[in-house]
Amino acid sequence: MKTQAKFSLLLLFVALSSFSFNKQTDKQENSVPVIAVIKPEQSVDTRILIGEWIRTDAPYQLKITDVLESGKLDVAYFNPKSIDLGKTYWMKTETILSVYIELQDENYPDSYYKLNYNTERDVLVGQYFQIDGGTSFPVEFVRTKQ
Repeated sequence: MKTQAKFSLLLLFVALSSFSFNKQTDKQENSVPVIAVIKPEQSVDTRILIGEWIRTDAPYQLKITDVLESGKLDVAYFNPKSIDLGKTYWMKTETILSVYIELQDENYPDSYYKLNYNTERDVLVGQYFQIDGGTSFPVEFVRTKQ
């Protein structure tokens, strides 16, 4: 299968899987798209993730201080106080640089973020999954400091 065909299938799969199991509300229908694509000819340095990010719909903040070659992230999450985290990692497929951040605090057990880095807009965009309520919704984080 040619590279462009594989790329198209990957985009279709990501789009369908991102939306097929998400419960949407009226407010969320106008939200940003979940897909963030790195163009095939681009070589993105994973250290671009390092910085301070704030969610666009609430004062929740991510502080990514290191992106390790092993795939782990050094990250802190604030809402507005520090929230304990479980697993945190990044991964890069052919065209997508993604992060996964699992919350492990009293009010957030096993809830998590799946975010993709959008090179054109310098944002993290994706989904927040709230395990205890069984809901998910689209979110976006914009950079406040690098």
